[in-house]
Amino acid sequence: MVVRRLGLAVACAWSFLSPCMSEGQGTAGRPEARVVALADELWARRMEDNLSLRLRNGLPVRGLPTLAYDPVRREAEYAGRLLQRLSSVRAVPVGSDAWSLATVVRFRAEEAVAAERFFWFRNPVSPYANELDDVHRVFTGFRFAAAGDVDTYLDLLEQYPGVIDSYVAYLRGQVRRGIVMPRDEAASALRQMRGFVQPAERSLFAVDTVRLQALDVARRSALTAQLAAAISERINPSLQRLVDYLEGPYTQQAGTRVGLAQYPGGEAYYRQLVRQYLTFDMSPEAVHQLGLREVARLNATMDSIRRQVGFSGSKAEFHRLLRTDARFVPKSTEDVRRRMVAAVDTLLPKLREVFHVVPSIPYDVRRLPAALEPGMTFGYFQGPTAAERVGVYYFNGSNLDQKSQVWYVGLAYHELMPGHHYQASLAVDRSARLHPLRQAFSSTAFGEGWAEYAATLAGELGGYRDPYDRYGRLIMDLFASVRLVLDTGMNLMGWSREQAKEYMRENSIMSEPEIESETLRYCCDIPAQALGYRMGSLKIMELRQKAQAALGSRFDLRDFHQVVIGDGVLPFTALEQRIDQYIARGRRGH
Repeated sequence: MVVRRLGLAVACAWSFLSPCMSEGQGTAGRPEARVVALADELWARRMEDNLSLRLRNGLPVRGLPTLAYDPVRREAEYAGRLLQRLSSVRAVPVGSDAWSLATVVRFRAEEAVAAERFFWFRNPVSPYANELDDVHRVFTGFRFAAAGDVDTYLDLLEQYPGVIDSYVAYLRGQVRRGIVMPRDEAASALRQMRGFVQPAERSLFAVDTVRLQALDVARRSALTAQLAAAISERINPSLQRLVDYLEGPYTQQAGTRVGLAQYPGGEAYYRQLVRQYLTFDMSPEAVHQLGLREVARLNATMDSIRRQVGFSGSKAEFHRLLRTDARFVPKSTEDVRRRMVAAVDTLLPKLREVFHVVPSIPYDVRRLPAALEPGMTFGYFQGPTAAERVGVYYFNGSNLDQKSQVWYVGLAYHELMPGHHYQASLAVDRSARLHPLRQAFSSTAFGEGWAEYAATLAGELGGYRDPYDRYGRLIMDLFASVRLVLDTGMNLMGWSREQAKEYMRENSIMSEPEIESETLRYCCDIPAQALGYRMGSLKIMELRQKAQAALGSRFDLRDFHQVVIGDGVLPFTALEQRIDQYIARGRRGH
Protein backbone atom coordinates (compact mmCIF):
# COMPACT_ATOMS: atom_id res chain seq x y z
CA MET A 1 0.00 0.00 0.00
CA VAL A 2 1.41 3.38 -0.98
CA VAL A 3 1.64 5.95 1.77
CA ARG A 4 -1.73 7.62 2.42
CA ARG A 5 -0.57 10.49 4.59
CA LEU A 6 1.64 12.11 1.98
CA GLY A 7 -1.08 12.04 -0.65
CA LEU A 8 -3.41 13.90 1.73
CA ALA A 9 -0.70 16.44 2.43
CA VAL A 10 -0.29 17.13 -1.28
CA ALA A 11 -4.03 17.60 -1.70
CA CYS A 12 -4.26 19.97 1.28
CA ALA A 13 -1.36 21.98 -0.10
CA TRP A 14 -3.27 22.31 -3.38
CA SER A 15 -6.43 23.48 -1.60
CA PHE A 16 -4.44 26.22 0.06
CA LEU A 17 -2.83 27.39 -3.17
CA SER A 18 -5.56 26.76 -5.73
CA PRO A 19 -6.58 29.72 -7.89
CA CYS A 20 -9.95 27.95 -8.29
CA MET A 21 -10.61 28.54 -4.62
CA SER A 22 -10.95 32.24 -5.25
CA GLU A 23 -14.38 31.48 -6.72
CA GLY A 24 -15.60 30.07 -3.42
CA GLN A 25 -13.10 31.34 -0.88
CA GLY A 26 -14.61 31.75 2.56
CA THR A 27 -17.92 30.26 1.39
CA ALA A 28 -17.50 26.51 1.71
CA GLY A 29 -21.14 25.95 0.80
CA ARG A 30 -20.83 27.57 -2.61
CA PRO A 31 -20.94 25.14 -5.56
CA GLU A 32 -17.49 26.13 -6.84
CA ALA A 33 -15.87 25.49 -3.46
CA ARG A 34 -17.70 22.17 -3.06
CA VAL A 35 -16.45 20.99 -6.45
CA VAL A 36 -12.87 21.88 -5.50
CA ALA A 37 -13.26 20.05 -2.17
CA LEU A 38 -14.48 16.90 -3.94
CA ALA A 39 -11.62 17.13 -6.43
CA ASP A 40 -9.11 17.55 -3.60
CA GLU A 41 -10.48 14.45 -1.94
CA LEU A 42 -10.38 12.37 -5.12
CA TRP A 43 -6.89 13.58 -5.94
CA ALA A 44 -5.67 12.59 -2.48
CA ARG A 45 -6.98 9.05 -2.95
CA ARG A 46 -5.44 8.77 -6.41
CA MET A 47 -2.11 10.04 -5.16
CA GLU A 48 -2.00 7.51 -2.36
CA ASP A 49 -2.74 4.47 -4.54
CA ASN A 50 -1.83 5.35 -8.12
CA LEU A 51 1.77 4.33 -8.68
CA SER A 52 2.06 6.11 -12.01
CA LEU A 53 0.97 9.42 -10.48
CA ARG A 54 3.39 9.11 -7.59
CA LEU A 55 6.26 8.44 -9.95
CA ARG A 56 5.26 11.32 -12.20
CA ASN A 57 5.13 13.70 -9.24
CA GLY A 58 8.43 12.53 -7.76
CA LEU A 59 6.85 11.23 -4.56
CA PRO A 60 8.41 8.39 -2.55
CA VAL A 61 7.10 4.87 -3.02
CA ARG A 62 7.05 2.50 -0.08
CA GLY A 63 4.70 -0.16 -1.41
CA LEU A 64 4.04 -1.93 -4.71
CA PRO A 65 0.53 -2.57 -6.07
CA THR A 66 -0.73 -6.09 -6.64
CA LEU A 67 -3.51 -7.32 -8.92
CA ALA A 68 -6.05 -7.67 -6.14
CA TYR A 69 -9.82 -7.22 -6.41
CA ASP A 70 -10.55 -5.66 -2.99
CA PRO A 71 -8.80 -2.31 -3.63
CA VAL A 72 -10.69 -1.97 -6.93
CA ARG A 73 -13.99 -2.77 -5.18
CA ARG A 74 -13.29 -0.19 -2.46
CA GLU A 75 -12.48 2.47 -5.03
CA ALA A 76 -15.69 1.69 -6.94
CA GLU A 77 -17.75 2.01 -3.76
CA TYR A 78 -16.08 5.32 -2.94
CA ALA A 79 -16.57 6.55 -6.53
CA GLY A 80 -20.28 5.72 -6.35
CA ARG A 81 -20.63 7.82 -3.20
CA LEU A 82 -18.60 10.60 -4.80
CA LEU A 83 -20.93 10.71 -7.82
CA GLN A 84 -23.92 11.05 -5.50
CA ARG A 85 -22.28 13.93 -3.67
CA LEU A 86 -21.32 15.60 -6.95
CA SER A 87 -24.88 15.31 -8.25
CA SER A 88 -26.10 17.26 -5.22
CA VAL A 89 -23.89 20.24 -6.06
CA ARG A 90 -25.78 23.06 -7.70
CA ALA A 91 -24.74 23.66 -11.32
CA VAL A 92 -21.73 25.89 -11.92
CA PRO A 93 -21.36 28.06 -15.06
CA VAL A 94 -20.41 26.15 -18.20
CA GLY A 95 -16.79 26.81 -19.12
CA SER A 96 -15.76 27.95 -15.64
CA ASP A 97 -12.81 26.36 -13.82
CA ALA A 98 -15.19 24.61 -11.44
CA TRP A 99 -17.30 23.25 -14.30
CA SER A 100 -14.24 21.81 -16.07
CA LEU A 101 -13.03 20.33 -12.79
CA ALA A 102 -16.43 18.77 -12.05
CA THR A 103 -16.43 17.20 -15.52
CA VAL A 104 -13.11 15.47 -14.82
CA VAL A 105 -14.19 14.38 -11.33
CA ARG A 106 -17.30 12.77 -12.80
CA PHE A 107 -15.35 11.06 -15.60
CA ARG A 108 -12.77 9.60 -13.21
CA ALA A 109 -15.44 8.42 -10.77
CA GLU A 110 -17.45 6.71 -13.50
CA GLU A 111 -14.23 5.08 -14.71
CA ALA A 112 -13.60 3.68 -11.23
CA VAL A 113 -17.11 2.24 -11.03
CA ALA A 114 -16.63 0.51 -14.39
CA ALA A 115 -13.21 -0.82 -13.30
CA GLU A 116 -14.85 -3.04 -10.68
CA ARG A 117 -17.53 -4.31 -13.04
CA PHE A 118 -14.92 -5.30 -15.63
CA PHE A 119 -12.09 -6.20 -13.26
CA TRP A 120 -11.33 -9.55 -14.90
CA PHE A 121 -10.84 -8.13 -18.40
CA ARG A 122 -7.49 -6.43 -17.77
CA ASN A 123 -4.53 -7.62 -19.82
CA PRO A 124 -1.67 -6.92 -17.40
CA VAL A 125 1.17 -8.68 -19.23
CA SER A 126 0.58 -7.57 -22.83
CA PRO A 127 3.39 -5.54 -24.46
CA TYR A 128 1.39 -2.28 -24.81
CA ALA A 129 -0.50 -2.50 -21.51
CA ASN A 130 1.99 -4.28 -19.25
CA GLU A 131 1.17 -3.13 -15.73
CA LEU A 132 4.65 -4.10 -14.55
CA ASP A 133 6.13 -1.15 -16.44
CA ASP A 134 5.39 1.31 -13.62
CA VAL A 135 6.51 -1.22 -11.01
CA HIS A 136 9.83 -1.55 -12.79
CA ARG A 137 10.20 2.23 -13.03
CA VAL A 138 10.20 2.30 -9.23
CA PHE A 139 13.50 0.41 -9.33
CA THR A 140 15.11 1.86 -12.44
CA GLY A 141 14.45 5.42 -11.31
CA PHE A 142 15.14 4.94 -7.59
CA ARG A 143 17.47 7.55 -6.09
CA PHE A 144 19.87 6.77 -3.26
CA ALA A 145 20.26 10.08 -1.47
CA ALA A 146 20.50 8.87 2.15
CA ALA A 147 21.39 5.73 4.08
CA GLY A 148 17.72 4.96 4.72
CA ASP A 149 17.08 4.70 1.00
CA VAL A 150 19.02 1.44 0.89
CA ASP A 151 16.59 -0.17 3.33
CA THR A 152 13.64 1.15 1.31
CA TYR A 153 15.02 -0.31 -1.92
CA LEU A 154 15.70 -3.69 -0.32
CA ASP A 155 12.20 -3.71 1.18
CA LEU A 156 10.68 -3.01 -2.25
CA LEU A 157 12.69 -5.89 -3.66
CA GLU A 158 11.23 -8.14 -0.95
CA GLN A 159 7.72 -7.11 -2.04
CA TYR A 160 8.32 -7.80 -5.72
CA PRO A 161 7.85 -11.60 -5.68
CA GLY A 162 4.43 -11.06 -4.09
CA VAL A 163 3.52 -8.72 -6.95
CA ILE A 164 4.49 -11.35 -9.52
CA ASP A 165 2.58 -14.06 -7.65
CA SER A 166 -0.52 -11.83 -7.79
CA TYR A 167 -0.13 -11.69 -11.58
CA VAL A 168 -0.06 -15.48 -11.78
CA ALA A 169 -3.13 -15.65 -9.53
CA TYR A 170 -4.94 -13.06 -11.67
CA LEU A 171 -4.20 -14.96 -14.89
CA ARG A 172 -5.46 -18.16 -13.27
CA GLY A 173 -8.63 -16.32 -12.26
CA GLN A 174 -9.14 -15.16 -15.84
CA VAL A 175 -8.73 -18.71 -17.14
CA ARG A 176 -11.41 -19.94 -14.73
CA ARG A 177 -13.74 -17.29 -16.18
CA GLY A 178 -13.02 -18.20 -19.79
CA ILE A 179 -10.83 -15.14 -20.47
CA VAL A 180 -7.57 -16.24 -22.09
CA MET A 181 -5.30 -14.32 -24.44
CA PRO A 182 -5.04 -15.75 -27.97
CA ARG A 183 -1.97 -17.91 -28.51
CA ASP A 184 -0.08 -15.28 -30.54
CA GLU A 185 -0.63 -12.64 -27.86
CA ALA A 186 0.43 -15.05 -25.13
CA ALA A 187 3.63 -15.72 -27.09
CA SER A 188 4.28 -11.96 -27.36
CA ALA A 189 3.73 -11.49 -23.62
CA LEU A 190 5.95 -14.48 -22.90
CA ARG A 191 8.84 -13.00 -24.90
CA GLN A 192 8.65 -9.80 -22.88
CA MET A 193 8.43 -11.63 -19.55
CA ARG A 194 11.43 -13.80 -20.42
CA GLY A 195 13.40 -10.63 -21.12
CA PHE A 196 13.02 -9.56 -17.50
CA VAL A 197 14.83 -12.67 -16.26
CA GLN A 198 18.47 -11.60 -16.45
CA PRO A 199 21.71 -12.28 -14.58
CA ALA A 200 22.23 -9.97 -11.62
CA GLU A 201 24.71 -7.72 -13.42
CA ARG A 202 22.27 -7.12 -16.32
CA SER A 203 19.03 -7.11 -14.34
CA LEU A 204 16.89 -3.99 -14.32
CA PHE A 205 16.92 -4.31 -10.51
CA ALA A 206 20.70 -3.89 -10.39
CA VAL A 207 22.10 -0.49 -9.43
CA ASP A 208 25.18 1.01 -11.06
CA THR A 209 27.83 2.89 -9.12
CA VAL A 210 26.71 6.27 -10.49
CA ARG A 211 23.42 5.96 -8.58
CA LEU A 212 25.28 5.00 -5.39
CA GLN A 213 27.65 7.96 -5.15
CA ALA A 214 25.95 9.23 -1.99
CA LEU A 215 26.98 6.04 -0.14
CA ASP A 216 30.41 5.20 1.24
CA VAL A 217 32.48 2.56 -0.51
CA ALA A 218 31.83 -0.17 2.07
CA ARG A 219 28.05 0.35 1.92
CA ARG A 220 28.11 0.27 -1.88
CA SER A 221 29.97 -3.01 -1.90
CA ALA A 222 27.63 -4.57 0.64
CA LEU A 223 24.54 -3.40 -1.27
CA THR A 224 25.83 -4.78 -4.55
CA ALA A 225 26.23 -8.19 -2.94
CA GLN A 226 22.77 -8.00 -1.35
CA LEU A 227 21.18 -7.06 -4.68
CA ALA A 228 22.91 -9.91 -6.49
CA ALA A 229 21.59 -12.37 -3.91
CA ALA A 230 18.06 -10.94 -4.00
CA ILE A 231 17.93 -11.00 -7.81
CA SER A 232 19.18 -14.56 -8.12
CA GLU A 233 17.33 -16.04 -5.13
CA ARG A 234 14.00 -14.20 -5.10
CA ILE A 235 13.42 -11.86 -8.07
CA ASN A 236 14.35 -14.17 -10.94
CA PRO A 237 12.62 -17.24 -9.44
CA SER A 238 9.37 -15.26 -9.09
CA LEU A 239 9.57 -14.05 -12.69
CA GLN A 240 10.38 -17.58 -13.80
CA ARG A 241 7.19 -18.79 -12.10
CA LEU A 242 5.22 -16.34 -14.24
CA VAL A 243 7.12 -17.39 -17.37
CA ASP A 244 6.54 -21.08 -16.60
CA TYR A 245 2.82 -20.54 -16.12
CA LEU A 246 2.47 -18.55 -19.35
CA GLU A 247 4.55 -21.05 -21.28
CA GLY A 248 2.81 -24.14 -19.91
CA PRO A 249 -0.74 -24.26 -18.47
CA TYR A 250 -1.76 -20.85 -19.83
CA THR A 251 -0.67 -21.42 -23.44
CA GLN A 252 -2.36 -24.83 -23.39
CA GLN A 253 -5.66 -23.01 -22.78
CA ALA A 254 -5.04 -20.35 -25.45
CA GLY A 255 -6.79 -20.54 -28.81
CA THR A 256 -6.69 -18.61 -32.06
CA ARG A 257 -9.87 -16.53 -31.82
CA VAL A 258 -9.35 -12.85 -31.09
CA GLY A 259 -11.37 -9.94 -29.74
CA LEU A 260 -13.34 -9.20 -26.60
CA ALA A 261 -16.75 -10.37 -27.80
CA GLN A 262 -15.64 -14.02 -27.59
CA TYR A 263 -15.54 -13.83 -23.78
CA PRO A 264 -18.53 -13.92 -21.40
CA GLY A 265 -19.39 -10.25 -20.86
CA GLY A 266 -16.78 -9.17 -23.37
CA GLU A 267 -19.15 -7.27 -25.65
CA ALA A 268 -20.38 -5.10 -22.78
CA TYR A 269 -16.78 -4.42 -21.80
CA TYR A 270 -15.86 -3.39 -25.34
CA ARG A 271 -18.80 -0.98 -25.56
CA GLN A 272 -17.67 0.52 -22.25
CA LEU A 273 -14.13 0.91 -23.59
CA VAL A 274 -15.39 2.67 -26.73
CA ARG A 275 -17.28 5.20 -24.58
CA GLN A 276 -14.28 5.59 -22.28
CA TYR A 277 -11.73 6.18 -25.04
CA LEU A 278 -13.89 8.37 -27.28
CA THR A 279 -15.39 10.40 -24.39
CA PHE A 280 -18.51 10.96 -26.48
CA ASP A 281 -21.38 8.68 -27.40
CA MET A 282 -21.05 6.68 -30.60
CA SER A 283 -21.74 3.00 -31.03
CA PRO A 284 -18.98 0.63 -32.23
CA GLU A 285 -21.21 -0.28 -35.17
CA ALA A 286 -21.37 3.38 -36.25
CA VAL A 287 -17.60 3.71 -35.82
CA HIS A 288 -17.10 0.66 -38.04
CA GLN A 289 -19.29 2.06 -40.83
CA LEU A 290 -17.59 5.45 -40.63
CA GLY A 291 -14.23 3.71 -40.91
CA LEU A 292 -15.31 1.88 -44.05
CA ARG A 293 -16.47 5.15 -45.65
CA GLU A 294 -13.25 6.95 -44.73
CA VAL A 295 -11.09 4.15 -46.12
CA ALA A 296 -12.96 4.29 -49.44
CA ARG A 297 -12.75 8.11 -49.63
CA LEU A 298 -9.04 8.24 -48.82
CA ASN A 299 -8.19 5.49 -51.29
CA ALA A 300 -9.88 7.52 -54.02
CA THR A 301 -7.88 10.65 -53.11
CA MET A 302 -4.63 8.70 -53.03
CA ASP A 303 -5.39 7.24 -56.43
CA SER A 304 -5.57 10.77 -57.84
CA ILE A 305 -2.13 11.60 -56.39
CA ARG A 306 -0.64 8.48 -57.93
CA ARG A 307 -1.88 9.71 -61.29
CA GLN A 308 -0.54 13.20 -60.51
CA VAL A 309 3.02 11.88 -60.06
CA GLY A 310 2.71 9.87 -63.29
CA PHE A 311 2.52 6.38 -61.83
CA SER A 312 0.53 4.02 -64.04
CA GLY A 313 0.78 0.80 -62.01
CA SER A 314 -1.49 -0.58 -59.30
CA LYS A 315 -1.82 0.67 -55.74
CA ALA A 316 0.09 -2.38 -54.47
CA GLU A 317 2.92 -1.68 -56.91
CA PHE A 318 3.10 1.98 -55.83
CA HIS A 319 3.22 1.00 -52.17
CA ARG A 320 5.96 -1.52 -52.96
CA LEU A 321 7.88 1.34 -54.58
CA LEU A 322 7.49 3.46 -51.42
CA ARG A 323 8.85 0.59 -49.30
CA THR A 324 11.79 -0.29 -51.54
CA ASP A 325 12.92 2.75 -53.53
CA ALA A 326 16.07 4.32 -52.04
CA ARG A 327 14.36 7.73 -52.04
CA PHE A 328 11.91 6.58 -49.39
CA VAL A 329 13.85 4.06 -47.29
CA PRO A 330 15.65 5.58 -44.26
CA LYS A 331 19.41 5.21 -44.44
CA SER A 332 19.98 5.44 -40.68
CA THR A 333 18.31 6.43 -37.44
CA GLU A 334 19.96 9.83 -37.77
CA ASP A 335 18.35 10.13 -41.21
CA VAL A 336 14.95 9.65 -39.55
CA ARG A 337 15.74 12.27 -36.94
CA ARG A 338 16.96 14.87 -39.43
CA ARG A 339 13.94 14.46 -41.69
CA MET A 340 11.42 14.89 -38.90
CA VAL A 341 13.12 17.80 -37.15
CA ALA A 342 13.67 19.65 -40.46
CA ALA A 343 9.98 19.34 -41.36
CA VAL A 344 8.92 20.99 -38.11
CA ASP A 345 11.61 23.66 -38.22
CA THR A 346 10.34 24.71 -41.67
CA LEU A 347 6.74 25.03 -40.45
CA LEU A 348 7.43 26.96 -37.23
CA PRO A 349 7.31 30.50 -38.70
CA LYS A 350 3.75 29.93 -39.93
CA LEU A 351 2.23 28.76 -36.67
CA ARG A 352 1.42 32.35 -35.63
CA GLU A 353 -1.18 32.37 -38.40
CA VAL A 354 -3.29 29.78 -36.57
CA PHE A 355 -2.29 30.11 -32.88
CA HIS A 356 -2.21 32.99 -30.46
CA VAL A 357 0.65 31.32 -28.55
CA VAL A 358 3.65 29.39 -29.91
CA PRO A 359 5.61 27.71 -27.09
CA SER A 360 9.39 27.91 -27.19
CA ILE A 361 10.17 24.64 -25.37
CA PRO A 362 12.62 22.62 -27.52
CA TYR A 363 11.84 19.25 -29.12
CA ASP A 364 13.88 16.30 -30.34
CA VAL A 365 13.60 12.90 -32.04
CA ARG A 366 15.44 9.87 -30.61
CA ARG A 367 15.49 6.11 -31.03
CA LEU A 368 13.54 3.84 -28.67
CA PRO A 369 15.48 1.75 -26.16
CA ALA A 370 16.29 -1.56 -27.86
CA ALA A 371 14.33 -3.59 -25.28
CA LEU A 372 11.06 -1.86 -26.28
CA GLU A 373 11.38 -2.19 -30.05
CA PRO A 374 10.26 -5.84 -30.52
CA GLY A 375 6.82 -5.21 -28.98
CA MET A 376 6.17 -1.58 -30.01
CA THR A 377 5.39 -0.92 -33.66
CA PHE A 378 6.14 2.78 -33.81
CA GLY A 379 7.08 4.68 -30.68
CA TYR A 380 5.79 7.33 -28.30
CA PHE A 381 6.09 11.00 -27.41
CA GLN A 382 7.44 11.94 -23.99
CA GLY A 383 6.33 15.43 -23.13
CA PRO A 384 8.37 18.13 -21.44
CA THR A 385 8.08 18.71 -17.71
CA ALA A 386 8.96 21.62 -15.45
CA ALA A 387 12.15 19.73 -14.55
CA GLU A 388 13.15 18.65 -18.07
CA ARG A 389 11.97 21.20 -20.59
CA VAL A 390 12.31 19.19 -23.80
CA GLY A 391 9.76 17.06 -25.62
CA VAL A 392 11.04 13.90 -27.30
CA TYR A 393 9.53 11.55 -29.86
CA TYR A 394 11.06 8.09 -29.45
CA PHE A 395 10.78 6.07 -32.68
CA ASN A 396 11.33 2.40 -33.47
CA GLY A 397 14.65 2.30 -35.31
CA SER A 398 14.74 -1.43 -36.01
CA ASN A 399 14.37 -2.97 -39.49
CA LEU A 400 14.68 0.40 -41.20
CA ASP A 401 15.25 -1.33 -44.53
CA GLN A 402 11.66 -2.59 -44.33
CA LYS A 403 10.14 0.83 -43.63
CA SER A 404 9.19 3.81 -45.70
CA GLN A 405 9.81 7.36 -44.57
CA VAL A 406 7.29 8.81 -47.00
CA TRP A 407 4.97 9.58 -44.08
CA TYR A 408 7.64 10.84 -41.64
CA VAL A 409 6.87 14.50 -42.40
CA GLY A 410 3.26 14.00 -41.34
CA LEU A 411 4.44 11.99 -38.35
CA ALA A 412 6.68 14.89 -37.31
CA TYR A 413 3.71 17.27 -37.32
CA HIS A 414 1.66 14.73 -35.34
CA GLU A 415 4.30 14.05 -32.70
CA LEU A 416 5.98 17.45 -32.40
CA MET A 417 4.59 20.76 -33.67
CA PRO A 418 1.75 21.55 -33.91
CA GLY A 419 0.76 18.14 -32.46
CA HIS A 420 1.73 16.47 -29.19
CA HIS A 421 4.64 18.75 -28.38
CA TYR A 422 2.52 21.86 -28.84
CA GLN A 423 -0.19 20.52 -26.54
CA ALA A 424 2.31 19.26 -23.95
CA SER A 425 4.22 22.55 -23.94
CA LEU A 426 1.03 24.49 -23.26
CA ALA A 427 0.30 22.08 -20.41
CA VAL A 428 3.67 22.84 -18.80
CA ASP A 429 3.08 26.59 -19.05
CA ARG A 430 -0.42 26.44 -17.53
CA SER A 431 0.21 23.68 -14.97
CA ALA A 432 0.24 26.04 -11.98
CA ARG A 433 -3.25 27.27 -12.91
CA LEU A 434 -5.02 23.90 -13.12
CA HIS A 435 -6.05 21.61 -10.31
CA PRO A 436 -3.66 18.61 -10.25
CA LEU A 437 -6.55 16.28 -11.05
CA ARG A 438 -6.96 18.14 -14.31
CA GLN A 439 -3.21 18.29 -14.93
CA ALA A 440 -3.10 14.49 -14.72
CA PHE A 441 -6.22 13.92 -16.84
CA SER A 442 -5.53 12.40 -20.24
CA SER A 443 -7.73 11.23 -23.09
CA THR A 444 -6.66 9.30 -26.18
CA ALA A 445 -9.39 10.89 -28.28
CA PHE A 446 -8.42 14.39 -27.17
CA GLY A 447 -4.62 13.99 -27.20
CA GLU A 448 -4.22 11.77 -30.25
CA GLY A 449 -7.18 13.43 -31.94
CA TRP A 450 -5.48 16.81 -31.53
CA ALA A 451 -2.21 15.43 -32.91
CA GLU A 452 -3.98 14.00 -35.96
CA TYR A 453 -5.93 17.22 -36.47
CA ALA A 454 -2.66 19.17 -36.12
CA ALA A 455 -1.00 17.05 -38.83
CA THR A 456 -3.89 17.95 -41.14
CA LEU A 457 -3.65 21.61 -40.09
CA ALA A 458 0.02 21.54 -41.09
CA GLY A 459 -1.16 20.86 -44.63
CA GLU A 460 -3.25 24.04 -44.57
CA LEU A 461 0.00 25.88 -43.76
CA GLY A 462 1.86 24.40 -46.73
CA GLY A 463 3.49 21.49 -44.94
CA TYR A 464 2.98 18.97 -47.74
CA ARG A 465 4.07 20.75 -50.92
CA ASP A 466 5.78 17.62 -52.21
CA PRO A 467 3.06 15.25 -53.52
CA TYR A 468 4.87 12.30 -51.93
CA ASP A 469 4.72 14.03 -48.53
CA ARG A 470 1.03 14.69 -49.16
CA TYR A 471 0.58 11.03 -50.02
CA GLY A 472 2.42 10.11 -46.84
CA ARG A 473 0.03 12.22 -44.80
CA LEU A 474 -2.92 10.48 -46.46
CA ILE A 475 -1.31 7.15 -45.58
CA MET A 476 -1.52 8.25 -41.93
CA ASP A 477 -5.18 9.23 -42.33
CA LEU A 478 -5.85 5.92 -44.04
CA PHE A 479 -4.03 4.00 -41.33
CA ALA A 480 -6.05 5.72 -38.59
CA SER A 481 -9.26 4.96 -40.50
CA VAL A 482 -8.28 1.32 -41.02
CA ARG A 483 -7.96 1.10 -37.25
CA LEU A 484 -11.64 2.02 -36.91
CA VAL A 485 -12.56 -0.94 -39.09
CA LEU A 486 -10.17 -3.48 -37.58
CA ASP A 487 -10.64 -2.64 -33.91
CA THR A 488 -14.41 -2.86 -34.09
CA GLY A 489 -14.24 -5.75 -36.56
CA MET A 490 -12.10 -7.99 -34.36
CA ASN A 491 -13.57 -7.02 -30.99
CA LEU A 492 -17.26 -6.97 -31.86
CA MET A 493 -18.03 -8.33 -35.30
CA GLY A 494 -16.23 -11.64 -35.34
CA TRP A 495 -13.35 -10.75 -37.66
CA SER A 496 -10.45 -13.18 -37.51
CA ARG A 497 -6.96 -11.81 -37.10
CA GLU A 498 -6.01 -13.13 -40.53
CA GLN A 499 -8.96 -11.24 -42.03
CA ALA A 500 -7.75 -8.10 -40.25
CA LYS A 501 -4.18 -8.57 -41.46
CA GLU A 502 -5.32 -8.97 -45.05
CA TYR A 503 -7.43 -5.79 -44.81
CA MET A 504 -4.39 -3.97 -43.44
CA ARG A 505 -2.15 -5.23 -46.23
CA GLU A 506 -4.70 -3.95 -48.76
CA ASN A 507 -5.09 -0.53 -47.15
CA SER A 508 -1.70 0.45 -45.71
CA ILE A 509 2.03 0.29 -46.43
CA MET A 510 2.83 -1.36 -43.11
CA SER A 511 5.51 -4.05 -43.14
CA GLU A 512 4.62 -7.58 -42.04
CA PRO A 513 6.23 -7.17 -38.58
CA GLU A 514 4.21 -3.97 -38.11
CA ILE A 515 0.98 -5.67 -39.22
CA GLU A 516 1.66 -8.53 -36.81
CA SER A 517 2.20 -6.12 -33.89
CA GLU A 518 -0.65 -3.73 -34.73
CA THR A 519 -3.36 -6.35 -35.14
CA LEU A 520 -2.46 -7.80 -31.73
CA ARG A 521 -2.58 -4.30 -30.29
CA TYR A 522 -6.19 -3.76 -31.39
CA CYS A 523 -7.65 -7.11 -30.41
CA CYS A 524 -5.64 -7.98 -27.31
CA ASP A 525 -3.37 -5.29 -25.89
CA ILE A 526 -5.52 -2.16 -25.68
CA PRO A 527 -8.84 -2.66 -27.48
CA ALA A 528 -10.68 0.56 -28.47
CA GLN A 529 -7.68 2.79 -27.71
CA ALA A 530 -6.74 3.10 -31.39
CA LEU A 531 -10.21 4.46 -32.20
CA GLY A 532 -9.34 7.74 -30.54
CA TYR A 533 -6.87 8.92 -33.18
CA ARG A 534 -9.22 9.27 -36.13
CA MET A 535 -12.42 9.79 -34.18
CA GLY A 536 -10.85 12.55 -32.09
CA SER A 537 -9.48 14.39 -35.12
CA LEU A 538 -12.80 14.11 -36.97
CA LYS A 539 -14.63 15.42 -33.91
CA ILE A 540 -12.36 18.48 -33.65
CA MET A 541 -12.84 19.19 -37.36
CA GLU A 542 -16.59 18.74 -36.96
CA LEU A 543 -16.61 21.30 -34.12
CA ARG A 544 -14.50 23.69 -36.20
CA GLN A 545 -16.88 23.46 -39.15
CA LYS A 546 -19.82 23.99 -36.81
CA ALA A 547 -18.24 27.15 -35.41
CA GLN A 548 -17.29 28.45 -38.87
CA ALA A 549 -20.82 27.92 -40.17
CA ALA A 550 -22.35 29.66 -37.15
CA LEU A 551 -19.97 32.62 -36.93
CA GLY A 552 -19.15 33.30 -40.58
CA SER A 553 -16.84 36.31 -40.87
CA ARG A 554 -16.55 36.51 -37.07
CA PHE A 555 -14.82 33.14 -36.93
CA ASP A 556 -11.12 33.33 -36.02
CA LEU A 557 -9.18 30.06 -36.22
CA ARG A 558 -6.76 31.23 -33.53
CA ASP A 559 -9.65 31.78 -31.13
CA PHE A 560 -11.10 28.36 -31.95
CA HIS A 561 -7.80 26.63 -31.26
CA GLN A 562 -7.47 28.49 -27.97
CA VAL A 563 -10.91 27.25 -26.89
CA VAL A 564 -10.10 23.67 -27.89
CA ILE A 565 -6.67 23.33 -26.37
CA GLY A 566 -5.99 26.37 -24.22
CA ASP A 567 -7.71 25.10 -21.09
CA GLY A 568 -6.33 21.58 -20.83
CA VAL A 569 -7.70 18.17 -21.69
CA LEU A 570 -11.44 17.57 -21.38
CA PRO A 571 -13.85 14.82 -22.41
CA PHE A 572 -15.37 15.65 -25.78
CA THR A 573 -18.86 15.87 -24.28
CA ALA A 574 -17.56 18.82 -22.25
CA LEU A 575 -15.58 20.32 -25.13
CA GLU A 576 -18.71 20.37 -27.28
CA GLN A 577 -20.42 22.46 -24.60
CA ARG A 578 -17.46 24.84 -24.52
CA ILE A 579 -17.64 25.26 -28.31
CA ASP A 580 -21.38 25.98 -28.08
CA GLN A 581 -20.58 28.64 -25.48
CA TYR A 582 -17.82 30.07 -27.73
CA ILE A 583 -20.29 30.28 -30.63
CA ALA A 584 -22.88 32.03 -28.45
CA ARG A 585 -20.29 34.60 -27.33
CA GLY A 586 -19.17 35.14 -30.91
CA ARG A 587 -22.71 35.80 -32.05
CA ARG A 588 -22.98 38.46 -29.34
CA GLY A 589 -19.80 40.07 -30.66
CA HIS A 590 -17.53 38.98 -27.75
